Amino acid sequence: DSYQQTKAIFKKQHLWTQEFQDLEDLAKSCALDLK
Repeated sequence: DSYQQTKAIFKKQHLWTQEFQDLEDLAKSCALDLK
């Protein structure tokens, strides 16, 4: 999907920082809590 494409571009351009990763992990844990 477009999110994965965007993430791939960010990683390729070395823009995917630890802050982004932390936010993604947080979002995933929140999503799991909502289930």
